[in-house]
Amino acid sequence: MFTERGLRILNMILEDSEGLSLKQLADHFDLSVRSIRYDLENINDVLEDEGLPTIICKRGGSLYVEEKEPIAKYLESLDDFLYSVEARKKFILCTIALTGEINITTIGRELDVSRTSIKNDLEQIKTILASYHLELLPSHRRGLSLEGQENDIRSLQMEVLLEQMSGAGVMNLLTDPVIDGYLDGIDIAKVEDFLYAIEIETDNIISDHAFEMLKAYLIVAVKRNPHNSLLSPYPNEAYLTSTSEFQVIANQVSMLNDACHIHLSPHELAEITDLFIGSPSYNFPNTYYKNWFEVEIIVNKLIQRFSDAYGLDLSYDKELIKDLIIFMKPLLYSHYRHVQQDPHVEEDSRQLYPKIHAIVEKVLRDIDGLPAHHFNEVDKSLITLYFRAAIDRNQYRLKPNKNVLLVCGFGYGTSKLLGQQLKQHYDVTIVDSIPVHRLRKFDHLDEVDVVITTTKRDFPTIDKPVVIVNPVLTAHDFNILEQCNFPKVSKMFLLSKLVDSLKSNPSPYNRKMLADILKGDLGDMIIDDLTESKMGLIDHLPLENISVNVEAKDWREALEAAGEKLVNLGYVEQSYTKSLIDSFEKYGAYMVIKEGIAIPHTKNDNNVLKTGFVLITLKNEVMTPFNKYLKVILAFASIDDTDHLDALTEFSNLLIDHDLQNISNQIETPAELLNYIHMADDSSCS
Repeated sequence: MFTERGLRILNMILEDSEGLSLKQLADHFDLSVRSIRYDLENINDVLEDEGLPTIICKRGGSLYVEEKEPIAKYLESLDDFLYSVEARKKFILCTIALTGEINITTIGRELDVSRTSIKNDLEQIKTILASYHLELLPSHRRGLSLEGQENDIRSLQMEVLLEQMSGAGVMNLLTDPVIDGYLDGIDIAKVEDFLYAIEIETDNIISDHAFEMLKAYLIVAVKRNPHNSLLSPYPNEAYLTSTSEFQVIANQVSMLNDACHIHLSPHELAEITDLFIGSPSYNFPNTYYKNWFEVEIIVNKLIQRFSDAYGLDLSYDKELIKDLIIFMKPLLYSHYRHVQQDPHVEEDSRQLYPKIHAIVEKVLRDIDGLPAHHFNEVDKSLITLYFRAAIDRNQYRLKPNKNVLLVCGFGYGTSKLLGQQLKQHYDVTIVDSIPVHRLRKFDHLDEVDVVITTTKRDFPTIDKPVVIVNPVLTAHDFNILEQCNFPKVSKMFLLSKLVDSLKSNPSPYNRKMLADILKGDLGDMIIDDLTESKMGLIDHLPLENISVNVEAKDWREALEAAGEKLVNLGYVEQSYTKSLIDSFEKYGAYMVIKEGIAIPHTKNDNNVLKTGFVLITLKNEVMTPFNKYLKVILAFASIDDTDHLDALTEFSNLLIDHDLQNISNQIETPAELLNYIHMADDSSCS
């Protein structure tokens, strides 16, 4: 009889097309190669007894099966296995969660184990149930029944479903029938169509993990709804029902209600809204406006402080800025609202990139207002990977070349090989190659940036960085060199590609046109080092961009004045003003960042000509649609969603350190207001 692990091994071999090895199986199951060989012997014994092809172990440890189809058909007919204790407990938990009950005698017969074994399993499972505030209580003629609040039962069912949906094959042989019974009668396609409709209407494409999580929740809601298993009022429900996402979900839910013959309550719609708002996105969705000010300021400070600590300016990297904004917004929301994020990270960044990871940890701790203690290792690892990718994109900002002195004790051949490897992978100049004993007599040490040596003991003390590597560079050596900021050799491309790009576009060119053509044609093969210098608040606010004591009868007229000023100064087209007003009417509650002060803006719908700001103060306060007063308006338009961030951060600091609303009541001319901003900026720099 196959064991559960034996079946998993056999399935992996059958599904593999590249020659799975003993070592790979041992690593996958965290076992020794000897244990895997023992499992293979047992598998082959069963296959031989059934007259089926056996697994052949080739020289080098690769595994091979001559005919896979007969074995696959045989496995489909099997219904008898030796299951592990973990698989048994997983099955019992799944049964309890999805059926709401468990009968010890029935389960014992089904699994061919004693009542004592099942009782021991249940004691451990009760601990899991307690973490969901649930318990098992005796039930007449049913054995044990799952008891607790509806919200907690749904949380458990959703987690069990998510785990089952992410598993496959032999892992779910026991639990699949339970899952199939639970899903019977539910049209999964209709559930997915409902989520697709929400994504389209909100312009928010969520991640796969978030999509599966929402799908699992909706399946549970559909299953529980006909039994009058209703939720209690959802925390923060008043806020959630006021969001545009809730309105979209409420408008679309009829398609799900009609297809599944249910009626989801407002409490359930609020929870769906909460899960959706907290979902990681693949784009800049409309939910970008929610907490946008807080998120953008945090991201800008995060990048600035990381750049200072690492020694490489990443504040120009617009891809990094967008990546972090998209990542941080649902992350912050999920921490405040306790929404679960995707727990899977493919690489352990702490081991791969220790320097970057350490800086990320420190910066997260040091930023005011950031709940750094809520950031788990997965969060930190993902942020580390974003910075790692940005560092690779911006290596050219480091010193373009390092002068290296090779100090090798093994002779000319070894030093020549090491130098060749270094030049193949990094942008370095080999100043010289010398043995260790000549180091004290070397006359040009002042021309050297770093010494690379293969000598691991008794190396002389010198006033230069020393990196110890192996004569033939290993993966560990490459990691050390990258941690020391050795600039990698840039990818090369054919001159013919440049020529073809230029031939396909008519002359004459200006510098920007030529850069845009080459970037468009060559994409990631070209490094953009023509980024314009950053502009702060003062750079964006010359005197003509400021108006004071503007008369407006209401908030709409105030925004029209700001929009027209952006138009007249050449930052935007006329249509931007209407979009600005529409955006403020819909999301303005998030744009009033402090009592009396708003930063209205909207997305670039091909109507922004260049990034620009205007600052206006109103003669009299006006009331907004969300019962907040408005006195000071900093309106802006951004060409690419990132150009405005430095100015925004400086405006945030201005608001923290100064009472701009009250000061605006005392200012009578634009020049006075501009002078005040200059003085505030000077004081913050002193």
